Amino acid sequence: MGDVLKNPHRRKILEILSTRKAATPKEISEELKIGVPTVYYHLELMKGYVQKTARGEFSATERGLELYKATLKEGMSSQKAPMGQIIPYRFFSALASSPRRFLLLSAAIGAGEYAFCRLLLFRPYLMSYSRSIDVQSLPLYYLANIATLFLILEAFSFLATKRLGGELPLLNGVMLSRLPLMIIVVDPLLGNLQLLSLAVVALGQLASVYALSMSLSLSKGIRQEAALIICLVILYLNLFFYL
Repeated sequence: MGDVLKNPHRRKILEILSTRKAATPKEISEELKIGVPTVYYHLELMKGYVQKTARGEFSATERGLELYKATLKEGMSSQKAPMGQIIPYRFFSALASSPRRFLLLSAAIGAGEYAFCRLLLFRPYLMSYSRSIDVQSLPLYYLANIATLFLILEAFSFLATKRLGGELPLLNGVMLSRLPLMIIVVDPLLGNLQLLSLAVVALGQLASVYALSMSLSLSKGIRQEAALIICLVILYLNLFFYL
């Protein structure tokens, strides 16, 4: 029960499906003003409380109706998630539901990372960098790296959900996840402190994995745990090819 009601969007979905016979994910997304993949993500987490009808709509199960009635007595709309959980969720939810608003930010991050690599003679990998003096091939290498990361995520998410959609917000998430990786710029400043240097780089990669998994989860409508596993696999592939 706690997991279902922990998120305000799931509480609202339960309310919608309990007060009407059924609704499609698109109808729910329009009412909540969030992306359809994000709706699928929440519906996946609400298994047992909602069910899919033969017409492709969703309705509340008996268990869901009982939960809704119980929460009415407690004042469902007044329940709030902890701020530590809701602030990141709101940002990544906005990233998934209004991707065009973030295109300029994505372009700025891409331009900034390219300049960063060119200035410091770095070659980008999926989730790391290596030293390189071949600046002439950097534009092609950079674009190929971003495309490879995007296509890997797209392939994994399709295998998990068997549906398409959410490509633009996923691309925004890919670009956003590049920001923490650039913490490697402090590496030369740490001198002989190799252990600290490794810790800083690892922290940047973990932050990148978190941002990427949140974006993948909400843009493609898959569970956060599955998205996290996919991103950790990509981190492993990165380490394999980098080494």
